[in-house]
Amino acid sequence: MLQKTAFQNFTGLISPHIKRSGLINTFLKAGNVVSGLSSKGIIYGDVGSVTFNILRRLNKETDPKEIAHYLKECKVLFKPAQRLEYGDRTLALHALIRILKPNVVVETGCAWGGSASFLLAALEKNGRGELISIDLPASTVSQAKFMGVNKDQIGALVPEELRKRWKLVTGDARIELPRILAENDADIFIHDSLHTTTHQAFEYITARSLMREGALIVSDDIRWNGAFRSFVQLHNLRGYILVEDKNFGFALNTFDGYEKENGLYR
Repeated sequence: MLQKTAFQNFTGLISPHIKRSGLINTFLKAGNVVSGLSSKGIIYGDVGSVTFNILRRLNKETDPKEIAHYLKECKVLFKPAQRLEYGDRTLALHALIRILKPNVVVETGCAWGGSASFLLAALEKNGRGELISIDLPASTVSQAKFMGVNKDQIGALVPEELRKRWKLVTGDARIELPRILAENDADIFIHDSLHTTTHQAFEYITARSLMREGALIVSDDIRWNGAFRSFVQLHNLRGYILVEDKNFGFALNTFDGYEKENGLYR
């Protein structure tokens, strides 16, 4: 646990930003974080505490003022007419990308490009980095199930000025994700494609196997099934879930000594 003085500073700096957007700081009380570490290795916290703890776990001792600055910055990236609205997950990812400065971010499930726009904006602010999005265009069957968008609509919301850092791959993630992760030293992977237990487990384990230690494995829609929690528990990872958005989770990719000695991990 961090020192109380750090929490007091953190509470004062972060709370005003998250409260204005309706994100109640329930896990910072009286200068102490009361984030719950479950028996399955998952910590629950608000945007600020999750961001702070992930960075601390990665040995990135960050001034809370810097996190507060990036949370505020994220809220004014786009104009209302652009129809791009931020949320807890967007704020956390923006701050993490701004501080970690990744070279490669990979996401599955781009759809109209709302999330991609925020990821690209953070990369553009850094002046470095690339986003690779994998999406399977809607078929006649999937359209009937309200899944996916037409090929010509994928990423339609992404502003033109941000597209220079964006590579869209249209295809099946079961084929494209292993290839892309094998060919690129990705720093962050974000799952937001098919939310079934089998497919989510496939994407998590593919990312874990092909990404380096310390990489971030992030997932949307973790409440649809137990795949994310099972993944964190099975591989003895540290996971983080946003308390005001329990459908979104982060995991830090780590390997034990035996895996490092006998595996082909980066």
